[in-house]
Amino acid sequence: MVCQHYAGIYFPGRLSISQSLYVLSIYTKIMKILSSSHAKHCLGYHIIFCPKYRHQILEGAVEVELKRILGETCKTYGWILHALEIMPDHVHVFVQADHTTAPVEIAKTMKSISAVHIFNTFKDLKKRRFWGSPDVE
Repeated sequence: MVCQHYAGIYFPGRLSISQSLYVLSIYTKIMKILSSSHAKHCLGYHIIFCPKYRHQILEGAVEVELKRILGETCKTYGWILHALEIMPDHVHVFVQADHTTAPVEIAKTMKSISAVHIFNTFKDLKKRRFWGSPDVE
């Protein structure tokens, strides 16, 4: 049985609409209202990406290194990392960014920087492409 883990809560199987709304309400409570010179915004993105062909390679040392890299990337770009869950075959990231940053740019940046660092650290993974295409909600 597959278990989904969101916001510190485990749900068996796929999330129902009510469970999804509950998780979303938790995330909106922890998000900060950001402001710029003429706007206030509170934009959070749940980004899911996986290795090509969903190979189960995100375990052990790769998982630890990936958590470190994604955290540093968010800090470097000024994004707020609210949640990060790494499963053996995919990654869930809940990140908050300003209104000028497109979600696709966040996913592209995270994937490219993490792939380069992981390939440099774990040379044997370079035999195949690391990331497939992202899902952005």
